[in-house]
Amino acid sequence: MTSIAISALLAVCLCYISTAQAEDTMKMVERVMKTCKERYKIQASDIETAIKNKKLPQDEKGRGFLICIIKEVGFSQLKNIIRSGNRVKGDFAGLIELPEFEQELDETVAHMAIA
Repeated sequence: MTSIAISALLAVCLCYISTAQAEDTMKMVERVMKTCKERYKIQASDIETAIKNKKLPQDEKGRGFLICIIKEVGFSQLKNIIRSGNRVKGDFAGLIELPEFEQELDETVAHMAIA
């Protein structure tokens, strides 16, 4: 069963990129969700804990979650979302708007380039 927490966070990111293509966006969210769950063993509780603590997971699950999003959404689009100044609405705003989210994003992309 798809985790509501992860789906909502991904949907927040993806809605800025593909608002006119809702069906394609949902397919993308489902693909990312499947990869997150199968490859990186990310559970809803991992993301909920990150939101509650206002801190990204500092382990392989946190990195895996970002890798999933980067691969599906694209690094430059994520950076544009972060820098656009548009407020992200919903429970996940606190997580996405953290200064370390952008730093983690940069480090994850560098890690992906090396691997």
